[in-house]
Amino acid sequence: MKLTTTARHFEATPELVTFAEAKILKLKRFWDQILNVEAIMSVEKFRHIAEIKVHVNGHDFSAKDESDD
Repeated sequence: MKLTTTARHFEATPELVTFAEAKILKLKRFWDQILNVEAIMSVEKFRHIAEIKVHVNGHDFSAKDESDD
């Protein structure tokens, strides 16, 4: 599984990247054939946005969430 993390409009700390990778690696429990995962974290004024794109053999899944902190 190839894992890519991207931080937009802020500098991601190593602890934040490690935390995100640990959570994403738990997806292996549901699918054995994950090809790659893209984690995009961004900050826009007071909005913090996290978007995950999972590419499985033949299918693409995405999730997006927004928070104030």
